[in-house]
Amino acid sequence: GRLQQGEALDQVRQKGEKGLDLVYPTVCDAGIASQYLQCLNNKLSHEMDFMEVAKALDDAGAYVKVGKECVGQDEPLFKLCLAEFESKSQFALIMSLSHVIADGPTFYTVHNA
Repeated sequence: GRLQQGEALDQVRQKGEKGLDLVYPTVCDAGIASQYLQCLNNKLSHEMDFMEVAKALDDAGAYVKVGKECVGQDEPLFKLCLAEFESKSQFALIMSLSHVIADGPTFYTVHNA
């Protein structure tokens, strides 16, 4: 369906007893796109352990929220985050996809495309 100006690309709404519908606009401008692609302000390092990387991404808001926290809210269900390494010759593209719209195999289908 069509959204009104200012509504998020992936707003989820409740539809009675029939569950959830994913609604989206027919055009995507820079304002909407910026909700889904962001750059990490702090650079990653190869010396960082997994928990340090996870915390940096969490602090930056790179992860989508848990599905039940998205229902009826204006929350993105898909995010990409570009993270640069301190060496400046490497980067990582981090993808976060909610279970509201996809399962594990679908995540890897999108990730590996």
